[in-house]
Amino acid sequence: MGGTNGEPESALKPLRTASGAVEVLRDREADPQARRGALLKVMVALEGSLRRLLRDDARVPIDLRLQALAPDELPTSEVVAELRRRDRISIELAAAFH
Repeated sequence: MGGTNGEPESALKPLRTASGAVEVLRDREADPQARRGALLKVMVALEGSLRRLLRDDARVPIDLRLQALAPDELPTSEVVAELRRRDRISIELAAAFH
């Protein structure tokens, strides 16, 4: 079960919710408009998962964990940088986000 132990269940919830959008992206014959909408949904889900990953990491200071889900308090670039500093995501994923 996810939570403050750094387990991935909570962090993966947004991506699991976007599984239908992932399927649309995999369908090469899908309508271009549908694919654009699906791409946006997947991007939002990925950001949500990264934010939850930071929030759920018990090794992260509490003030940073509290800010993790608030884009207006902690920009995505800072979330990605913090996860990378803590070796929670690969350098390739961090680079792809930038």
